[in-house]
Amino acid sequence: ISFSTIYYSNSYLKMNQSQILLMKYLLNVISPIIALIVTISCVSDTAANNAIKDIKKLSTIQQNEGKFQPIAVIELFTSQGCSSCPPADELLTKTISDNKEKNIYALSFHVDYWDRLGWKDPFSDQSFSQRQYDYVRQMELNSAYTPQMVVNGEREFVGSNGNNLKAALGKALNSNTTASITNITAVKKEDNWEVKYELDGDFNNKQLNVALVSEQEITKIKRGENSGRTLQNNNVVRRFTSENAMKNGDIVIEQAVATGAGKQVIIIYLQDKTTLSITAASKVNL
Repeated sequence: ISFSTIYYSNSYLKMNQSQILLMKYLLNVISPIIALIVTISCVSDTAANNAIKDIKKLSTIQQNEGKFQPIAVIELFTSQGCSSCPPADELLTKTISDNKEKNIYALSFHVDYWDRLGWKDPFSDQSFSQRQYDYVRQMELNSAYTPQMVVNGEREFVGSNGNNLKAALGKALNSNTTASITNITAVKKEDNWEVKYELDGDFNNKQLNVALVSEQEITKIKRGENSGRTLQNNNVVRRFTSENAMKNGDIVIEQAVATGAGKQVIIIYLQDKTTLSITAASKVNL
């Protein structure tokens, strides 16, 4: 319409009647064709844009619904009797708080070898110390120490080192796992929890670790290196057990008396018996 108006306004007087009729005819024939071409072009562009959006959307869905999503299991070996441990405890607490939407599973194991030095940690256990010694041997370290963090059973560092933790989490959360733990249920039976699970993927030569965890504990320290302080510990392991991994199975873990204001959860994770690398993890709220 715009084109024809301009044309007629500039050239009408120069045309004879037959030329005008011819021009009207051409405009009547060509204009719908041009409009159709423009319409098809617009539809094609819209369709292409929608297709791109759908591909992006599909990619996101496929990534989110993948069976073997990256995970990071942080194991902190700590003690209320160690004056160097509170900064590591605080770092673990902050990491949990800042990464609630990520597949990060944090466990605070309180070792018992500090108990003879003035303050007996109420959450310490000799089996937790033994678990740390297993990492010492596998990683060929000189000795056990606190605070120590181990991520996915593969990388260890001083537990208060935020830069090392950030690097370890970055690597772990950008690497696909080889298995997944699904359909977890926990049923209370007298003084125990019966935990049922299913495994998918590679679980050969693996053990399944089950930890009963208290999400928050507040303790007033009366003796030892932290005497006079009130310490907050998060994701404290209260009970821990391991069994050979199977396709479908159940594990019984003893109930622990709740002493803190936080609720309890069960964290379950798959670990290679030889390398101690962790390849899957999940949890269930109690």
